[in-house]
Amino acid sequence: MTMTVNGLLQCASETATAIFRLTLDPEPTADAGPNATICAGDNHQLNGNATFYRLLLWTTSGTGGFNNANLLNPIYTPSAADTAAGSVTLTLAAYGIGTCFDSITYDSMILTMDRAPVANAGPDASYCVNGPITLGGAYAWNNTGYWWTRAAVNDGTFNP
Repeated sequence: MTMTVNGLLQCASETATAIFRLTLDPEPTADAGPNATICAGDNHQLNGNATFYRLLLWTTSGTGGFNNANLLNPIYTPSAADTAAGSVTLTLAAYGIGTCFDSITYDSMILTMDRAPVANAGPDASYCVNGPITLGGAYAWNNTGYWWTRAAVNDGTFNP
């Protein structure tokens, strides 16, 4: 911006000019990306975004870890405690630049860990060829359904 001043009285024909520079630094922005769900035991590639920052830092409400907490898109590895809790909140902080050096903007996303399915067909057993066999000790967890199949064709049926 330029300021121009006209003189008074005997200096009325004189002018003075001064220049003023105004720099506006934008506030940092942070976007941790959308909430996500993974299978327990898997890692998660984060999808962060930020602008006008000098430093980034990811933190977790859990005890898992990042391969590099200062990247926009690090990989998060959930801990056993994270998986047991079922979810964690992951927060991205963007630290400002220039005159916004002390500004910090935060955004969070929730990472949910679905438990992996578990199948146990029970202990191995030997039976006489003739007659029905009752299968026992079998269980399945964290599933939408289960079914039994035979190892070979024409080697018996299931009821039901």
